[in-house]
Amino acid sequence: MKTKYIALAFAAMMTGLMFTACQKEDNSPSGNNNGGNGGNGGETPSAVGGFREDGASNALFTVAEGRQVRFSRGNLQYQASTGTWRFAENQYEYVGEDNINISQTYDGWIDLFAWGNSGWESGATSYQPWELPLQWNANYPGGDENNDLIGDYAEADWAWHNAISNGGNQTHKWRTLTGEEWNYLISTRAGADGKNGIGTVNEVHGMILLPDTWALPEGLSFSSECTGWDDNVYTVEQWEKMENAGAVFFPAAGYSHNGYSRHYFWQGGETGGYWASTHYDSDESRMMFFDATGVSGDWWATRPAGRSVRPVTE
Repeated sequence: MKTKYIALAFAAMMTGLMFTACQKEDNSPSGNNNGGNGGNGGETPSAVGGFREDGASNALFTVAEGRQVRFSRGNLQYQASTGTWRFAENQYEYVGEDNINISQTYDGWIDLFAWGNSGWESGATSYQPWELPLQWNANYPGGDENNDLIGDYAEADWAWHNAISNGGNQTHKWRTLTGEEWNYLISTRAGADGKNGIGTVNEVHGMILLPDTWALPEGLSFSSECTGWDDNVYTVEQWEKMENAGAVFFPAAGYSHNGYSRHYFWQGGETGGYWASTHYDSDESRMMFFDATGVSGDWWATRPAGRSVRPVTE
């Protein structure tokens, strides 16, 4: 088997990042995309958003025909020194450059993970959450490039394998969306074109995702036209209203990788890459990706790179 290394392919990883995925109509109070699947039937409840005590969104998001999920209250985070997993307390929080401190004994938090590194000994060369391997073929569950983080190898899914301290604190409660589910959510579900957009929350760049049933809070605006980070700008107080209406925010948390002599962090505040549980090819796995020009539910990245994880529960 030919061995490849991240450092040799850095330029390839950057290729094609500029794209335009958003060519949509504005989503206004007079043109809400209500209904979705799951029996909402076009009703507009007074409160469908916010998060439950277990960290799951009250709002529902359709990811396949007849299948809805609830997103976690924030990105997945890990502390190696205590072996603790948690969700970020706020949706717009991310760790950033401190991810380069990743190690088995690090007592800070990290939130960028190599693909399938849940801590379960899956048969892959690399499987610990504090590892960012150099070799592209280090993240093969069961030692096979065709295995995904589902079925017999579901334990390699960070969210499925681990108890999340502020997410119900039990295993097998959360999971990561498949590539097909990400793509359905972004591109195929009812009203998909008007239910995501680029924006800024509390001065943090990211992507805004609207639930199946949606009513824009009075006094606020939302546009799904993607022309830059200034499209949808919200203060903490304004975002609380959006969140209470069901909106979910994904920070542009960048990515990390191992550069032989040390770890590197790139593009914080510029791009967001959120892993899927399914692979793309022998080198890469699927993810949801966005930058200032648009959103794609059908993207990919090298498996040993550190990317964000945003779990869901059924």
